[in-house]
Amino acid sequence: MRLKKVKGAKEKIEKSPYLIKDPSTHRGQFNKLFNNSNPIRVEIGMGKGNFILNNALKYPNINFIGIEKYDSVLVRAVEKIEEQNIDIPNLKLICMDASLIDIGLWNLGLNQNWIIFIFSALMPNISLIFLKMMKLTKFISIFLIHGQKIDMKIED
Repeated sequence: MRLKKVKGAKEKIEKSPYLIKDPSTHRGQFNKLFNNSNPIRVEIGMGKGNFILNNALKYPNINFIGIEKYDSVLVRAVEKIEEQNIDIPNLKLICMDASLIDIGLWNLGLNQNWIIFIFSALMPNISLIFLKMMKLTKFISIFLIHGQKIDMKIED
């Protein structure tokens, strides 16, 4: 996917009530963001937000956190959410590089939590997928040790 700089993307994202500005302040307490104890599902590499938005609307009793590295992509997700013209209380977004995730952020308690990785099948070099996975290997192994479930979805 070719990224184009989107003028005002960072500012628009910062204004969104869905943005978690500093995830480290919610370490181990992400349920407080949602004011409930529903399970939390995390999508790493959420892109323009189609998958996570549709799931947040379809499953109101599950909380969703989407992570996207690029503000020029995340702004498109923010725009899609705004187009709904309804409050989506079970959805939050984080703009960060997922390879920098500290496992402590995801100490989410006893709920069954899910991580859904989405990599574009249109990537010109498949080795980039494995490079990204290697950066997340430590995170993945700790997550699995704690009895969590990881689902993989390949976008086509």
